[in-house]
Amino acid sequence: MDTNPPAAVLALAPAIELEEILDVDPEADVRISPGPRPSPDRVRDVERLDRIDPDPDPDLDLDLDLDPDLEPDLDRDHDTMRFPPVPRAAGERGRARTAIALALLVLLAACAGHSAAHPRAHEQVARGYEWIAKDDLERAGVAFEHALEFAPDLAEAQNGLGIVARMHEDLPAARARFERAVHASPDFAEGYANLGETLLAMGREDLAEGALSRALSIDPDLGDARQNLARALLRRGLAPGADRAREWARARNEYLHLLESDARRPAAHADLAFMDYTAGRWADAEAGYRRAVELEPGSRDALHGLCVSLARLGRCAEAARVCERCLEAAPGAEACRVSLRGAKACAAR
Repeated sequence: MDTNPPAAVLALAPAIELEEILDVDPEADVRISPGPRPSPDRVRDVERLDRIDPDPDPDLDLDLDLDPDLEPDLDRDHDTMRFPPVPRAAGERGRARTAIALALLVLLAACAGHSAAHPRAHEQVARGYEWIAKDDLERAGVAFEHALEFAPDLAEAQNGLGIVARMHEDLPAARARFERAVHASPDFAEGYANLGETLLAMGREDLAEGALSRALSIDPDLGDARQNLARALLRRGLAPGADRAREWARARNEYLHLLESDARRPAAHADLAFMDYTAGRWADAEAGYRRAVELEPGSRDALHGLCVSLARLGRCAEAARVCERCLEAAPGAEACRVSLRGAKACAAR
């Protein structure tokens, strides 16, 4: 789901596409916009869906489903939240793997100086990332294992095997490898970042926060780790009984820190817009989604978020045009199709 640079997950590992859906109304749902994809650090970050008009009748009054004054009540029985991993098509996974490998290769020089292991061990780690770039996970795994024959405690090799497991969607195995990596090298920031991303994918936001915070305490510039930390706090705020105001204030602070260091992260803008949208701040949500679209024109999630935000503001004709772009970017996307129908009905009134 990630067509641009990584946005938040594995700092040396792929971010999987986690689709988060929050049903705020029996006939309307909002999905957190997916953050960065599999790349050196990122998590399938989120999709945004807000059905404006689920009724097939194009003449249905939009106000029947969207009340601009209604703030979602997340404690109602029908409100649910799911975070299933949603791997994309093979082509997208290949591009994601390449992005991850390239990002990891940039860090190899630093990794080589991280320990005094046998030179052949570091050589095999480098080869492992080269195999990932070629989409050959089997050979990558063999290369990382071969590195461990020279240096059994080499954190970078354990981290590489964790990335391979993560890309195979074997979360328990990935977690075990990343834990071994940070045990072998307590100052290995990327290992903590990847461990945090994996824990986040496993739905363990509580543990993910600790690992991601540790990664940032070592290297505050790990943007993907910060984005994942913000997303972990965002998810915690959505949990039943959570102090959403507190958790989202913390999440917002992390997103703003992230944008200070990298203002061109579409997922960060989209996630901030999601929080604004959920709080009924339609104008702020519209501005955030619009910025996300500017940075990632082909993002279905950002386009759909912009469409429904415009509809909330009563700019229905513009909303319809944006939803049409959403369908162009993701043909067959049900959320975009449904919202387009609702926006057109609204514009025709």
